[in-house]
Amino acid sequence: MMKRRVISLVMSIALLLSVGVPALAAAKVEEPEATEEPYESPIDFEELQETNPDIYGWLKIEDTKIDFAVVQHPDRDEYYLTHNSKGEIDLDGAIFSQATYNSKDFDDPVTVLYGHNMKAGRMFGTLRASFTDQEFFDEHKDITIYTPEEALVYKVFAAVPYSNELIPYEHDFEDEDEYTEFFEGVFRIRNLSAKFDEENAPEFGDHVLILSTCISGTPMRFLVMATLESDLENRSES
Repeated sequence: MMKRRVISLVMSIALLLSVGVPALAAAKVEEPEATEEPYESPIDFEELQETNPDIYGWLKIEDTKIDFAVVQHPDRDEYYLTHNSKGEIDLDGAIFSQATYNSKDFDDPVTVLYGHNMKAGRMFGTLRASFTDQEFFDEHKDITIYTPEEALVYKVFAAVPYSNELIPYEHDFEDEDEYTEFFEGVFRIRNLSAKFDEENAPEFGDHVLILSTCISGTPMRFLVMATLESDLENRSES
């Protein structure tokens, strides 16, 4: 019996040597793929929403004073022109979107956030001075929106003076022709303060964020426009 076991062992070793290393490598168990860490927002939305349930996002632009909660009143679109993010009466207002035109999930084709151009630099008081500077515009293309569920990064493609029309009311961005014509029109703006980056320009289907504030002493507004980074990445991969 012992002799048979020895012969069997010798034959097994000989077989392994004959098939070589590749066969052994093929027999390896594949390692499981690494899983992404679950998102954890740097903003404590639970605490913020205890103060004001209208808070649903947080806007941040590096090297500016723009680092604010984003709010939306459920039925009074102009409420946060005169109330801060805590819901208190405040002429500085807050950074807000309008429930009539935008949902809170940033899934609309175009989301517009409004803020006052305050002389002391509060709210969107530094938006125009920052993005009309060519060096700043070139070096600060990221706008970040934090929500309880995810962080959204947008890439700036335009900073322009614009009419004071209510953009989401005047334009149907669900319509491909109107979407395309609107943004092509933005790139046709001729003004010394206008800045553009065509590499980040949106195409129909991309999600766009617009920051909108007034220009003091004029009927015009100043807009900073940015395309959702993941849309740009998906486009380049296809």
